[in-house]
Amino acid sequence: MGDDRLRAYRHERAVRQGELHRLVAEDQEVRGSSLGRGGAVGGLWNCCLAVLVGALLVVIGFWVWIGAVGPAYYRQQARADLRASAAEAGARLRKSAADGTLFGTEIDRDRIAPVTKVRRQGRTVTVTARLTGGAPAVIWGRTETTGCYEFRVRPPAVSVHRLSDGGCGDLPSYPSQYSDGAYALRRTYRPSSEVAADVVGELRAAYAQGSAAAVYGAAVWQTPGIRFLGGVQGADVATVRAWLSTGSDADARDCYEFDARPGSLTAEKLARHACDDPA
Repeated sequence: MGDDRLRAYRHERAVRQGELHRLVAEDQEVRGSSLGRGGAVGGLWNCCLAVLVGALLVVIGFWVWIGAVGPAYYRQQARADLRASAAEAGARLRKSAADGTLFGTEIDRDRIAPVTKVRRQGRTVTVTARLTGGAPAVIWGRTETTGCYEFRVRPPAVSVHRLSDGGCGDLPSYPSQYSDGAYALRRTYRPSSEVAADVVGELRAAYAQGSAAAVYGAAVWQTPGIRFLGGVQGADVATVRAWLSTGSDADARDCYEFDARPGSLTAEKLARHACDDPA
């Protein structure tokens, strides 16, 4: 007997027996909930549909945020990174000038920027650089912004000032992140005689504090563009040789010998073969 004929027969019997209310209850049990036949399946489908709609709204909201709010947010983050970079550069210069002097080799080690302008007037050293701040944007890659900064150093004090873009003149801007190799290619190189004079100054301070052994371990040998080659060390005497780079090319360098002994610290430019590396 089909479902419809069975339902009609039960209805007729219930009417005769006065049990129509029981038939209605049984019929609701067979049909399921108000969602239709198979109420559990219908409820599960509605839950899945709600989840899918919610996920779609989240995705749409994300893309709306990316298009409307994202660029401004990442520009703000890049500006904050720029200010932090300037503060960190000032702190490095302040540390280098803590002993009362600031040599050009110390500025090179502080890596304020690959290209800087350095002016000296008495004890005051002014370093001008174009800095870059960046933020890792999600869609468009890294967002970056640049700014011109002036660091006025009167050892041991350092003041940091933001200048207009014109204050940096023709100083180029650089990515906020770059490798040591990229830094070496972009940085400016001073004449080797100027660098040698700074090396003498730093070695003289190191020798005064720790004699000949301090000359070998001096921080100046960590300066970009200076390659320490070693030498001869005695109780009170140290003679070392080093390459001083004058450009980014491997052959753009001069050979120097530095001699430290009581009451004397000198630098002498040698023929290139004197610094040839045996290796």
